[in-house]
This record gives sequence, structure tokens and C-alpha cells, in this order.
Amino acid sequence: MPEPSGDLRRFSGHVAHDLNNMLSAVVGYGELIRAGLPDHHPLRAYAEDLMVAAHRGCSLARGLAALGGRIPTNPLRMSTRALAAQIVIADAVAGPAVLLEPGTDGQVRADPEVLTWAWRQVFLQVNGLVPEDRPLRLAPRSDGVTLFLQRSLTAEESALLFTCYAAVTPASKGGLGVAILATIAEQSGGRLAVTGSGLRTGLTLTLPVIGDEASGWSGRTVLLLASDDAERGQAERLLIAAGAIVLAAEDATVAAGLVRVYGGGIDAVVADLEAIIPIGVTAPRTTLAELMAR
Repeated sequence: MPEPSGDLRRFSGHVAHDLNNMLSAVVGYGELIRAGLPDHHPLRAYAEDLMVAAHRGCSLARGLAALGGRIPTNPLRMSTRALAAQIVIADAVAGPAVLLEPGTDGQVRADPEVLTWAWRQVFLQVNGLVPEDRPLRLAPRSDGVTLFLQRSLTAEESALLFTCYAAVTPASKGGLGVAILATIAEQSGGRLAVTGSGLRTGLTLTLPVIGDEASGWSGRTVLLLASDDAERGQAERLLIAAGAIVLAAEDATVAAGLVRVYGGGIDAVVADLEAIIPIGVTAPRTTLAELMAR
């Protein structure tokens, strides 16, 4: 599959750096202006529009930085089933468009946070390719994951998927998503390619395989509830690295929403000492302190 040239990647990285420098001032002063205006001030709406545009610019800058190889990653040993579930859960929270298919579990090295963000950009890009009555489907493989597009692609469409800002369909504005994911895959020692045919045509992300390593958390679905962002992030990475599928939330309301979206059984609950979980989840409980001590 065609991928962005080295010159384009370097150019993207430099543009992202300069764009971030300019946007940091816009976002910073925009926040100060918005904070200084009363809720019903006539200029409040303009300040809100300014911040929306600035944050869209920041999102574009991050995409260009990823394309230029400037997004730092922290690879973990993780289950491909856990990785696929994390991607689907994150997308479902933003708007249910991707379904999780059963597949083959394996152990790979990957950064789940960066890959989840990159896949979200892919979903936005390929959405115009998929018939409305056939939702996207993601399946784990022994060496990565495959996103099934539920239709066949022409050779031109396959090539355009990897071309930044190309119009994939007449109604599509194109995007950076697939090119970003291809770059991240390459940096991780993996590969992104169009595979299969017919309704099983898909985008397959292949990642470095590191062998099987079972743990007590492997394959289990864990509800993680912690109000502290740093503690929750550390616990989530520990559980994902141990092969768990993690639903992470900062409070009971978010936890209840994740449980509804996921639709599966919860095998265990990990919570901080102050957490209250009135959402009807009956599963073995573990505190964050106990998890960190293992």
C-alpha cells in the first residue's frame, strides 16, 4: 500500500511544531477571555466559537505531528482482544459506529492510548465508504486487529485511503486518519494494509508479536473506577498490560454509561477507597491499593 513519503512526513512534523506554537497563544488567551466574561455577556458566544476553532486546530496539529513521527509512544505487552475492545469502547462513547467481532487472541507490543486515538481518526475517514446498514466491524487477530469495511474496494479507493486529504468518495473530504495509523504502525515495527475481498475487505493492522504470556487478568473484563486521573491511568495501563479489557471511569455515572455501551459481563471491579458504585454490577471487588501491590 502507498504510504506518505519521507519528505511529506518531515514537512508535517515541522508544520505541526509551528502550528502548536501559534495555537498555544490562541488557546491560552482565549481561555482567559472566556473565563473573564459573564455567562450572558454578548461576546461570550464569540469566545466559545474561538475556542472550538482553536481546539480543532490543535486536533489537526496532533494529526500532523503523528504523520511526522512526533507522537511519543509507550508500548505495552497486551492482548489483541483487549486492544480491539479498548478501540471499540472508546469509539462507542463518542458515537456507536463500530462493533466488536470475535477473533483470535494474541500477545503484541502496542501503545493502546495512541492506537485508540489513531483508529478514531480512521473511523471518521472511512465512514463515507461504508453502507449505512452495515456498521464497521473490528476483530482481533493473533498479530493485530482488522477493521472490516463491509464492502469491496476498487484499487483506486484502496490507494486513496492512504493519501492525505484525497477524496475517497465524491461526498468525502478525505482525511489524515489512515495515513496517520500507517505511520504509527511503521514506527511500532508493524504494518497497515488493505486485506481480503468482498464484504471481508478490511484494514489490517499488524503489530510485533511477543509470544503468549497468561496472567490472572488475561481475557477478563474489568470495571476500573478512580477519581484521580494519575492513579486511574496507571491502573489502566497495568491491567491492559496484563491482558484485561478495561472500562475506566472517573465516577459512577461514567461507569454506568460504559457498562451499558459495552454490553458484556464484568468479571471484576477495581476502585479507589472512596468510590461508590451504585450501578448494579456484581463482581469481585479489588481496591487500587491492592492492585498496585501485586
